[in-house]
Amino acid sequence: MNNDLLNKILSYYPFSNLIDYQMIKQGFANENFKVVTSKGTWLLRNCVEQDRQSILQEMNLMKLLKKVNFPTAYPRERMDGAFLTELPEGRFVFYDFIPGGIPQLNKQSVVEIALAVAKLNSLDNLEDISKKNKINLDACFHLIDTGDFHKYPYTAITDEFQNWTKKLSQSLNKSLPTGLIHGDVFPDNTFFQGDKLIAIIDFEEFAIDTLLFDVGMTIHGFCYINNHLDPVLFETFLENYQKKRKLSLAELDSLPDYIRWTALGMAYWHLSKLIQKDNFKQRRRVEELLERVRNVASEITLKH
Repeated sequence: MNNDLLNKILSYYPFSNLIDYQMIKQGFANENFKVVTSKGTWLLRNCVEQDRQSILQEMNLMKLLKKVNFPTAYPRERMDGAFLTELPEGRFVFYDFIPGGIPQLNKQSVVEIALAVAKLNSLDNLEDISKKNKINLDACFHLIDTGDFHKYPYTAITDEFQNWTKKLSQSLNKSLPTGLIHGDVFPDNTFFQGDKLIAIIDFEEFAIDTLLFDVGMTIHGFCYINNHLDPVLFETFLENYQKKRKLSLAELDSLPDYIRWTALGMAYWHLSKLIQKDNFKQRRRVEELLERVRNVASEITLKH
């Protein structure tokens, strides 16, 4: 990102002149920037991973979330009424800027996120929302079938990934409640003021899927300390999530497998990049995620 590109993007919006900008999130996918103009401060997302159709689907979702006053950063219209700006340098969307930061992982921040995710998972009137989760078992098996997967030199990683994919494919076939999921509720996709949740952002991975996927993914985001499940945070999450959406006995029985599956699903995303271009940061992340998959049985105790 540079001043010339930002001014080019801003020319489509009624935000006036650029004063300053800074990156506010560094990760593996999107780039988010705090942009200060003479008419306010905004969040700019460079949609690195999304295609045009996916972004437009997300904009439709934002309309639904606005009706129920869900805590998120809402997109801002251009002067022509559109939300998306497509340029050779990328696809860009401006959002409301929400003051706040990444939370500390503690009981109160977990209470906040549990209630918000349960509210999201409880939404109905989803007839106009249709999007498949990109993280699915078919995608994992497709990756395993590629030549690049079998050429990857770190065979301990690929062997374990393949073994767990086969195991989980036999246990994830139960009929469980489905609905709207965010798909990536991690601290760096949230804004907090102290321990108060202000917004969950980056809905690019939203989908209609088994709701336990969101439960498992959020547990990874908010209940793991030093790559191990914290039992207090885990129990806090489940207790408060169920204040808004009660988990069935079948869901509770399947939860350990969905905690495994969401860790494996994240490993799939990183591994699909690694087999194209290896780097230590992502390889270490895959190793951490596979460690989580292995440890679920010993770290989880469920109270029915």
